[in-house]
Amino acid sequence: MTARATGSPAAPSGPTRGESTTVPLPDLTPDTAVECSRLVSIEAGSATIPDVSVTVEPLGGGDYGARVGTTDTTVPAGLYVGALQTSDGRVLAPVQLCLAPTEQAGRP
Repeated sequence: MTARATGSPAAPSGPTRGESTTVPLPDLTPDTAVECSRLVSIEAGSATIPDVSVTVEPLGGGDYGARVGTTDTTVPAGLYVGALQTSDGRVLAPVQLCLAPTEQAGRP
């Protein structure tokens, strides 16, 4: 599974996590098709994040980065790793996304 950079992700319904990270990428343009590989937990069990969004974001000074994020509350908290790549599979950069624990009904 890969997620491809598109316009702004749709607003989620229900509980949200809202975790994201931005990776600066040299030579990235708003028209570059950026995908994210499957993000896999470094913890035992190798959980994955099935719902990942990727958007190209301006960083200032004419530079751009890829924002990788999720609002999925079903995956366990922890550090997830993967890669940003072009649609033809060329790896652009590694990516790490750290998910904090979500609030469960009545518990922080």
